[in-house]
Amino acid sequence: RGYWFKMASPQSFAYNDPTLLSKDRPATILPTVPVAFEYERSTKPAFYYVYEASINGQPLSSNDWIVAYNGDVVVGARQWADGYIDVPVMGYDGELNTAGYCVEGDTPTFKVFVDATGELVDMSAVGEAWSENGIFYIATMESTIEIPETVSFHSAYPNPFNPVTTIEYSIPAEMNVQISIIDMNGREVASLMNDVQTEGYHTVSWNAQGQSSGVYFIRMATNESVNIQKVLLVK
Repeated sequence: RGYWFKMASPQSFAYNDPTLLSKDRPATILPTVPVAFEYERSTKPAFYYVYEASINGQPLSSNDWIVAYNGDVVVGARQWADGYIDVPVMGYDGELNTAGYCVEGDTPTFKVFVDATGELVDMSAVGEAWSENGIFYIATMESTIEIPETVSFHSAYPNPFNPVTTIEYSIPAEMNVQISIIDMNGREVASLMNDVQTEGYHTVSWNAQGQSSGVYFIRMATNESVNIQKVLLVK
């Protein structure tokens, strides 16, 4: 509960009598991070401030999320809002639950989860090298999405997983897409998608909280092809 200041030169601040401050100002509640992009808060954070972000020249909506990665590990996320937003980027603090998080010299990358379409879009902006308690600025973050030429079913991540994995796929034209989860006995245990999708890149997540550990198959069917990949749920 406070503010970060990055000053060009040393400054002095006067102390304010707390009895003169308003006690009626409501607290701001941060939105809940989508399950697919949850991350552990470490004791070694940094913050990357973003001022503008756009996809194909269109600004992000208030329901979109900027997600920070160290390699393929999610290390922070923040819902978009007009003006500067601070995207937390967590560092490795020696605890097992922060393994794979940033260490000195790592450079995070960023993606945007588009709430309206479920797409996860790579952004052109690459932040400065991470450092503990660092404050960095990214004036503009943008991406241009190319329309894929064929149906593609990308590898689920993470894999193995517990209990959520994310599936990326792309289609060259508007078409019906069916994505389901099949267990080792050939039974469908979940239907993730059965709807007409627009051309482009899309993501869908599977939360296997109620399923047993083991091997499962993700089946994606379109009017052009059927694709299957294996994933491992480890609890």
